[in-house]
Amino acid sequence: YVVSVVPDETEALRRLFQAHGVDIIVFDNMAFFPKKQNGYESFGVDRAAALKGALITTNYAPTLVVDCGTMLTFTGCSSTSQLMGGGIVPGIQTMFTSMSQKG
Repeated sequence: YVVSVVPDETEALRRLFQAHGVDIIVFDNMAFFPKKQNGYESFGVDRAAALKGALITTNYAPTLVVDCGTMLTFTGCSSTSQLMGGGIVPGIQTMFTSMSQKG
């Protein structure tokens, strides 16, 4: 299974595995949170996969996932798997770099 937000890399992985006779399954965000659960097309598949994993881990308790990478994302979900919302801001390193350049 592949969860990726980089289409070119996803395709490269697909070709690599197929060259060895292995098919891969590529998930998109709607596989994790369909529209009936407030999913939407621009919701990143990486955020969707992390949130679904957290829901499973917490036995579907209300969940907030914070991912500290290049971007800092936070995403919330109800106990009934309804996507509640979230946000994206520059990551911590980007913020510190920007602050040091300002002053």
